[in-house]
Amino acid sequence: AYDAARNVIWAGEGGGAITNQVIKIPLDANKNVSGAYQVAFTVQEAFCSPPAGCGSDDIVDGLAIDSVNDILYVHEDFATKFAAYNASTGAFLGFIDQAPDIPNGTPTITPHTGANGVCVLSGLAIGGNTFYESSDYCDYIWAVDTTTLAENTASSFSITSSVPSGFDLKALTCDTSTFPGKNALWVNGALTTGAFAFEIPSG
Repeated sequence: AYDAARNVIWAGEGGGAITNQVIKIPLDANKNVSGAYQVAFTVQEAFCSPPAGCGSDDIVDGLAIDSVNDILYVHEDFATKFAAYNASTGAFLGFIDQAPDIPNGTPTITPHTGANGVCVLSGLAIGGNTFYESSDYCDYIWAVDTTTLAENTASSFSITSSVPSGFDLKALTCDTSTFPGKNALWVNGALTTGAFAFEIPSG
């Protein structure tokens, strides 16, 4: 997740050397990586919430930074909640439930066995007062109010017609720069080369 205030990229554990931590990757003025990453803080509270069905892969598949309120949101693979942390201190601020409609979603293909037969939260982004939440194999983006946690159905949308069959939807991020005059949400899959950009409401 790009943090404009700090000019860093936040990243989470992905099954490699980084375990139960989030890191900051420094950038220069041209947004190129400018040095070694720094461990920011531990995120052990985020793993397996709730414990059942989380597996043991230690993979962050959703991460979003709210630079206005200095909150980092972290989602661990298969969890139905995501965690909030103070981005400056690393203090754990609590869990937030995934969008209420996610478990009731109708996937375009049968979810893999690890998802226990239902859609579950994966990618996560924040834009203004909206959480954008995606789900493994369900080809849908849920827009959720950050305060009420109610879905904004007018801003939610299907991506079925734009992505390949079996798309394992993971990372999301907002982008106000690539398409002049338009705001975009980038969607990336775990098993697909390249990402997809979708227009979202300005602001």
